[in-house]
Amino acid sequence: AQVHELETQIAQEQAALDQTRQMLAAQTRAETFLVHFANNSARAQLTAEELADIVSVGKQAQGLLIAGYTDALYAHDAGERLAQARARSVADILAGSGLKRDVMSLTFHAAGGFARENSSDEGRAFNRRVSISFRFADTFSSG
Repeated sequence: AQVHELETQIAQEQAALDQTRQMLAAQTRAETFLVHFANNSARAQLTAEELADIVSVGKQAQGLLIAGYTDALYAHDAGERLAQARARSVADILAGSGLKRDVMSLTFHAAGGFARENSSDEGRAFNRRVSISFRFADTFSSG
């Protein structure tokens, strides 16, 4: 009888633990979106559908980290201005679509931070980006 009671108690505690894990996973889920740019441009290449997806997730988030990147190998003033302009451009688009600026944090990287190899046209095109990471609890994802 005692063994059965202990097995029942363990099963109940395991179920409660599983439920807590699922709740925590939902609270700390993080999503990242990428927005790409033409060479030497701060004009976002973003479709209406992509924007709607970003805004939908963003309205649920407690914070957004918007990081601008270039495909430059070495940091220089023009690269810094471009990476910053890309981050600001995306922040302006998101604010214009209803997301609150006070939950947005902007950063930029004038060189490096490549998501793909940078020796091909395709790789450089992918690296000209802004990543938008959403915080749902105390966690940011990066990309």
